[in-house]
Amino acid sequence: MLNNKKQSGRKPLLKGASLLAAAAAAMTAAPGVAQAQDGDDEIVVTGTRIQVPGFSSNSPIATITAEAIDQQIPVNIEEVLRNQPQFASGNGSQVNNGGSGASTLDLRGLSEPRTLALINGNRMVGFAPSGLFDANIIPLGLLERVDVVTGGASAVYGSDAVAGVVNFILNDDFQGFEVRANHSENDLHDSGDTDSIEITMGSSFDDGRGNAALSVGWLNREAVYQINGPAALAPGASSTTTPTAFDTDIPFSVDNARGQIDANGNIVGFYQGFDFNGQNLYQQPQERWQATAIASYEINPNVEAYSRFSFMSQTAAPQIASSGTFGFSFDVPLNNPFLTDQAEAYLRSREPVIACPADPTLECVNVGLRWRAVEVGPRQYRYEYDTFQTLVGFRGDLGDTGWTYDIAGAHGESSLKRQQNNDISSDAVQQALYATDASTCLDPSNGCVPINIFNPSVPADPAGFRFVALNLQVQALQTQDYITGSIAGDLGDIRSPWASSPIGLSFGAEYRNETMDYQPDAASQAGVSPGFGQTLPVNGSFDVMEFFTEALVPLVEDAPLANSISLELGARSSDYSTSGRVNSYKYGLEWSPVEDLRLRAMFQRAVRAANINELFGPYTPGTGDLLVDPCAGVTLGSNADLYNLCVATGVPNPAALSQPTSGQINNFSGGNPDLDPESADTITVGFVFRPSGIPGLSITADYYDIEIVDAISIRPAYDILDGCYNAARNPTFDPNFADCQAILRNPSNGTMEGDLIYGVDQRTQNIGSVHVEGIDYSIAYTFDLGSWGEIAAALDGTHLLSTAYTPSDGGEIDCVGFYGKTCGLPSTISASVGGPVSEDRFVQSATWSMGDWELGYRWRFLSEVEIDPLTRANGEISGELDPDSLSIDNFNYLDLSAAWQATEALRVQAAVTNITGEEAPFVYTTTGPTTFNSGNTYPSTYDVLGRVFSVGVTARF
Repeated sequence: MLNNKKQSGRKPLLKGASLLAAAAAAMTAAPGVAQAQDGDDEIVVTGTRIQVPGFSSNSPIATITAEAIDQQIPVNIEEVLRNQPQFASGNGSQVNNGGSGASTLDLRGLSEPRTLALINGNRMVGFAPSGLFDANIIPLGLLERVDVVTGGASAVYGSDAVAGVVNFILNDDFQGFEVRANHSENDLHDSGDTDSIEITMGSSFDDGRGNAALSVGWLNREAVYQINGPAALAPGASSTTTPTAFDTDIPFSVDNARGQIDANGNIVGFYQGFDFNGQNLYQQPQERWQATAIASYEINPNVEAYSRFSFMSQTAAPQIASSGTFGFSFDVPLNNPFLTDQAEAYLRSREPVIACPADPTLECVNVGLRWRAVEVGPRQYRYEYDTFQTLVGFRGDLGDTGWTYDIAGAHGESSLKRQQNNDISSDAVQQALYATDASTCLDPSNGCVPINIFNPSVPADPAGFRFVALNLQVQALQTQDYITGSIAGDLGDIRSPWASSPIGLSFGAEYRNETMDYQPDAASQAGVSPGFGQTLPVNGSFDVMEFFTEALVPLVEDAPLANSISLELGARSSDYSTSGRVNSYKYGLEWSPVEDLRLRAMFQRAVRAANINELFGPYTPGTGDLLVDPCAGVTLGSNADLYNLCVATGVPNPAALSQPTSGQINNFSGGNPDLDPESADTITVGFVFRPSGIPGLSITADYYDIEIVDAISIRPAYDILDGCYNAARNPTFDPNFADCQAILRNPSNGTMEGDLIYGVDQRTQNIGSVHVEGIDYSIAYTFDLGSWGEIAAALDGTHLLSTAYTPSDGGEIDCVGFYGKTCGLPSTISASVGGPVSEDRFVQSATWSMGDWELGYRWRFLSEVEIDPLTRANGEISGELDPDSLSIDNFNYLDLSAAWQATEALRVQAAVTNITGEEAPFVYTTTGPTTFNSGNTYPSTYDVLGRVFSVGVTARF
């Protein structure tokens, strides 16, 4: 296993002090460069298992040091990584509608499943059927650095390392006792305070042969409501509202599709949507306990035992707007005591009158209702996670051969209890609509109380709302077991005739098994919950047996214009129980013409097998994004072929069909056991320049190109509809065309809304391709000011050349510089696209240290973006395009920090994030995907809390 191994009075198990300089040269800072350390400390390089003197991986590796992390006084490592140029927004504290209660990582914006996160080079059990890593489990008190391999690394680490690897290196030689206490608050909202305490202790024992450390932490973070900021600039306007609105077969008028109850209980044209912003959150509340224990003991000079135990118990509580009936169809008795005579006449005139199914002697209409259950309260999630992993291993020297070994086994479990409170039961609503009078239900079972959703002038009985209220629950358990082992060394005298260093080799094998048992309660499975939707069980498992090898071949050394030339090779063969055998490999070349300059190039074939959710997730209804229905407003005279196709696919009258409500439709997601593994070809070419004439300066730049084929993904709804209704893709206008069969319309009005049996089938599949391309760069310089101390400055950035995907034969969508319903890249986790894709992002920082004081600043930059062309065109057609949401200017954030070493044992820190109080950009909520575009902005991309003031105190003994 790869980890940061420090020796303290012990025989080094991995030899080669010159590895230090090479490792430091391989690592670019974000924002600080990892420097070689004095004494007998040893840095093991992320990105390879080869441990020979003078070697570092050819893969570009960015390193964030513990010192750079501490300056920001964070409480979650995800907060730090999200602001780094190489990362897009994952599912973190600012994701509310669609939040998982966890913190995930998304390198390159390729979506979270393509980023592999490790702790000391080892996998961690996931928290969901997707198998994703929850970064909340990382103990900041023991975190020594974060290495980010920004390119495919499957040959070294296996599946999921398509975008790269995030390796959290923990300090396994912690000495002493440390207490950290942090507090933060913001100046824009009346809530959102965060407090954390972490206690870390460690000691060596048995004359330095062993070391043990324990870190225990607690965090409490308050909710932040969407009251101030962009959410206050424009109300949300859901058609599921109060007073109740109706989806009738015959529209209210030519210009107003829906009718809505007025203050007197009469039905008039739709006039008032529901503002959902006030009940939604910009920041989830969270409480977390975590503990990490790490230990090692040298049994003899050739055998060292090591172990790690990680535990986390956390509760997070996203909150979204009150539930409602969302256009579900209900049988409304025309003698309902709360219907006015005018409302009854209206419904009779626009819906077929039928015999009521519950009592054929009564008259009913079956109509789509859009009632917002405000009286029940906002929908509240409560995620309770308990996660642990136990890892035990042995490592050491294979006698005096110069070869080393490392073998480890791990067992991990993550259990989830998810509460979903304050929904309503559609069955109970239907029962409560059958009322013989204002206080009596036709069917009084289960304590039924009639519900008044039709007449605001008549006081409503709160008991009716309590009767229809529904709470739901999911319980889940995910397990992961693996054993892995490797040996590494060199071939001694077998070497290139032009090099003095030997050929380095590594061999290994790994077996891994993962299971998931995800069990919703009966009500969740029954699909009677319109607000949270139907949730079905997920049960599945897979195992994989892998063999891997790496080689470093020094070709030329100490020659003119060839200080060194070396070849790096690697291969891995993986046999999955679900998809069979796949192979990944890498080859790269490093050329150092002079000692100060290193040129590197690498090709890597990465693979990713589908996770449990992508394979076995059930066919489940939900909510998707769509601005334009191609059938809306089409007449027989304007386009007869399209008109007839629309009718054949379930639209009664295309001319009267309205566009999707608030840019949303129903959809269906689910797994696909026939998925093939996706593969990615990654090319990186770059250099590292550390001029000896300018000590402290390091410059790196790397070009990267990642092309994923047979990408495991979802197809956006717009592409499926285009595949059906676009003459270029369905030239015969055949309703049996595959994409047409994926569209299930509501027969009453032709929409893809209403009951959960209608929508667009977006089950996971192998889509065409995904492509990202760009340039990473980093400059770090530390210079001495003499008696005035020292300044360490760094610039770390990314320039994107392409971020594109091809969902089908409809053509490529390039998202660089765009946001909207089409961009960024589609994800199997959120079943939607992502957030804004800035062409340029960088972080520039500097820290001035003098005596006991440190002062620092950080400048975060995101380049301008605009609404993507397809969203713009569709928005103009649908009328959903907000003129103030067409673009987002360049954004600059300035953060300041200070630290005072008051005594040898006491350190005091302060930081201000977004010191100029930049307001998040206004982007109306329906412009982009629901998961990321919330509260009239993108809260995971732009600061929505205003200035954030943080203070921290660290006492170490």
